[in-house]
Amino acid sequence: MNEKLKKRKVIDIPEDIFPALSVKAALNGQNLKNYIESLLVNDVADIKDTLSKDPLRQREKRVSNLLKENNYD
Repeated sequence: MNEKLKKRKVIDIPEDIFPALSVKAALNGQNLKNYIESLLVNDVADIKDTLSKDPLRQREKRVSNLLKENNYD
């Protein structure tokens, strides 16, 4: 099976937020747990995408790679 390892984490959801999240989950055809997990996965994907487009971050990666290639790490 090619399933990613997962961490279990208990979270507290404010009572006034819970109904709205439940409705959004249902509208997306998911149960609340899967909906929240998908929100987190999508958020991290957005962060990674943003970082990959950041010119300073790209330059830092290039410099880091050059240092490694020349055994300066």
